[in-house]
Amino acid sequence: MRALAFVFAALTVVGGLLTALPRASAFPPNLNVIRGQYTSVYTYVPTEVITFTVSSNTAGEVYDAAVYIQSTRQVLQGYNNITIPAGLSLTFTYTVPAALPDSNDYAVGVRDQNWIESGLVAFPFRIQPFAVQAYNVRIEVNRPAFIGGDNVIVTWSANSIKDGSLPPAGYGQVWVHDSNFPSAPLMTQYPYTSPNPSGSFSFNLTTTVNPAYNGIVEMWFNDTASNPARHQYARTGFGIDSLSVLVDVTPSTYAPGGIVYSTITTVVTPNQATPSPADPAEPGMRVKVAVWQITGGPVELTQYGASGLITDQHGKLQYVFKLDANAVVGTYEVRANASDPNLVWNWENRDTFSVSTTVGITQVLQFNKNEFQAGDTATVTSIVSGPNTSSLTYIFEVRDSTSSGCNIFAPLLAKSTQTTNQYSYAIPADFAGSICFIVTADNGQGSRVTSPPRAFNVVFGWLLVNADRREYNPSDSVTISWSLVSNRIQSPSYFYEVRDQYNALVTSGTTNAATSFQFPVPNPASAQYTFTVTATSLGRTVSGAITLSQVAGFFINLDFDRASYAPGDTMRIHYTITARSTNAPSPATFRFTYGLLNGPARISSAANVPCGCGDLTYTVPQGINEGDQIFQVTESNSPAGAQEVVTIRGTSPLWFVTVGDIPIIVLLMLIWLILMTLMMWRKGVLGGMGSKAPMQAPAGPSKPEPVHAPATSPMTVTCRSCGSPIEITTSKRPIEVMCPKCGNTEVVS
Repeated sequence: MRALAFVFAALTVVGGLLTALPRASAFPPNLNVIRGQYTSVYTYVPTEVITFTVSSNTAGEVYDAAVYIQSTRQVLQGYNNITIPAGLSLTFTYTVPAALPDSNDYAVGVRDQNWIESGLVAFPFRIQPFAVQAYNVRIEVNRPAFIGGDNVIVTWSANSIKDGSLPPAGYGQVWVHDSNFPSAPLMTQYPYTSPNPSGSFSFNLTTTVNPAYNGIVEMWFNDTASNPARHQYARTGFGIDSLSVLVDVTPSTYAPGGIVYSTITTVVTPNQATPSPADPAEPGMRVKVAVWQITGGPVELTQYGASGLITDQHGKLQYVFKLDANAVVGTYEVRANASDPNLVWNWENRDTFSVSTTVGITQVLQFNKNEFQAGDTATVTSIVSGPNTSSLTYIFEVRDSTSSGCNIFAPLLAKSTQTTNQYSYAIPADFAGSICFIVTADNGQGSRVTSPPRAFNVVFGWLLVNADRREYNPSDSVTISWSLVSNRIQSPSYFYEVRDQYNALVTSGTTNAATSFQFPVPNPASAQYTFTVTATSLGRTVSGAITLSQVAGFFINLDFDRASYAPGDTMRIHYTITARSTNAPSPATFRFTYGLLNGPARISSAANVPCGCGDLTYTVPQGINEGDQIFQVTESNSPAGAQEVVTIRGTSPLWFVTVGDIPIIVLLMLIWLILMTLMMWRKGVLGGMGSKAPMQAPAGPSKPEPVHAPATSPMTVTCRSCGSPIEITTSKRPIEVMCPKCGNTEVVS
């Protein structure tokens, strides 16, 4: 009985304890945290707002949520006893404090309603770790690899994640060492320190640096030297290897007197004997070039060599030299010896080339036509140039490339070996397909050149189909006509068919021997029709086709408010868009792109009104060219476009002010010219054209003395009063004549 009583008492105590425990949530919650605005991951910058949502599939559930430090369980912000509403989710925000230190030890978590009260002892139902970081640090070196003695430039930069700006000055340390363990410093100042968030420094690798290990660069940049709140680490590396050189002579064969091209590249590589073009470049190396004749030697040809050459920033140099006109036929080498400025590293490599009298032969094929039909004669002429081409043997091949393509494996139709450079092939009258020509020329001295295969399509003729218009409207009548060019088909029958834009057959028929037909365009009409005509006779056919389109599109007319504009002026352009056809659907809106062709473009949208018209404005940019300029307007929904010539004037507008179409300055000049003419006429300057002031009466009549005309002078005398010439129309003497200008009389003896 005592045992039973004890068990009962124990059960009573346990039951009481269970009753005192909080009710557990029936379902675990869901947690969704929005990623960082500036990083797109779960890393946030100080003062950034973190948004997260807690949800459940049961309303009324109660949870605790917290933003906290994972390692210490310190709550940064708690969300105690949150109750899931009928909408089944709640959204919360947390603003990262400006002073919260950089770390990836932060998290957002959700658990039952006593989680915060228990000090976050239990692991949360849902958790999203996150980091706080103010800036990124990047450190780089100027090259991927170096040799001993090279100058290494180290550059770093700390940039704000939020806006890319530089953070305030702090405390930075840079270590450069090799990859050995334990590592050895590669610079004398170790570490290099700087308070600046960005900068660079350089150092020289020792000439005895071990190329078996690579270089490692590490950096910390903190906001303070001790107990920093902001701290970021960066690392990079570089290779330390040996100097080598690549030599490439391309092409590999030259004629005597030819120009030899060689490319020399100095590289950093772990494999000096077998460098690769993919190895990092080693710039600024000294190179000595020597050319050796291997055939009959080896003998160095000093006239081709050079020294004191320096590779560029990409480790390259190109060495070019000209062979002697009497260069010996055979094999040669270009040898390049590369060394560093400290004369610690030295390596030589070489490439070969050949000298041959047979190089340089080229061939060009010419044909009598660029298209052929059955029954034609195709004539090919081979033109070979180069040395030793005075006596050549030609091999002409004609092959059927209809099925197998144009190559030496196509079925052979004809072949001719001859000493003349022209060959004619009569294409059979029943051949349609593709023929291929291949020509080989040989000079008998070891030089042979074969032309690239040349293919032509061969047809039974051409049917040239035409129409009396390019575009049509519904209910139009279109005339389709054609002509046949054929050696094979002489008296054909003609068939035609008309298909719409969807390739559906509209109509078909035959014209027998007639070479045209009429097509009444349906109403409504298809956007386009394709007319195919076929000529046939004795099993041979030729077809031709033409496609016509329905009249579509729009016109755009432009009217400018002025004849000329100055930089800074506002142009007002009135537009009118009209359809080219009554069947053209008008767009509901217009989207314009417009502006001076050599200036900025503007984009504007407008609703389509019944008149299809409206106004655009454009400001002439400063600094644009003066004179006549092209103004362009395009509308993308119609589409339509137009170009007009407008005048851009300078700051003095006088020349460009017009009355009608005449510049006002021209009118002023005309008025001035008229006034000057009237003034001269009034003064008698124009030879008596105007009225004269009355002359004073002479003091008394006096008998004029006779004027004696010179014996050798023409039949004229000079008026004593005004000096004007007086013409005499008779040889009678003496004679009295009157001056036509002033009216004075003279006696001529």
